[in-house]
Amino acid sequence: MPARSPRLELGTLSWVHWFNTTRLHSALDHRPPIEVEQEYYRSITAEQQPLPA
Repeated sequence: MPARSPRLELGTLSWVHWFNTTRLHSALDHRPPIEVEQEYYRSITAEQQPLPA
């Protein structure tokens, strides 16, 4: 099994966080995914929202 690099792991986690929350996405009208997700959950009623984990 290859050795794990803490710098590589942290860099990967940082990129994934950016990709899922901050980047502008053309399919979402050039808005970040987190903004679209928050808007979606505000738009649905309490009965339609998922149960907390």
